[in-house]
Amino acid sequence: MSVARPYWLGDQKRMAWGLLALLVGLMVLETQLAVMLIDKTGELTSALAAKQVDRFWSAVRASLMVVAVAVPVYAFYYYMRDAFSNHWRRWLTHRFLDGYLNER
Repeated sequence: MSVARPYWLGDQKRMAWGLLALLVGLMVLETQLAVMLIDKTGELTSALAAKQVDRFWSAVRASLMVVAVAVPVYAFYYYMRDAFSNHWRRWLTHRFLDGYLNER
């Protein structure tokens, strides 16, 4: 805890909290899109089972629209997750190196 506390309360706390808030928001959006996609694929399967052509193609279009939104959101989430971890590692490395080399 003593390693992480200065990161969240120190000089770069705005960046840390901002990245965390963005990641949480993206996780919520990612989850919502996953639920929507599951719903649309369920509709697609039901249309196939009922042999309803118009309903099937409507479900295909709806699924493709959800995927068209979900793919960039997922990619941005993974990019921001990696950016957050790199920011944390950079901060931690500088903190330990500065502490180690402070007296030299």
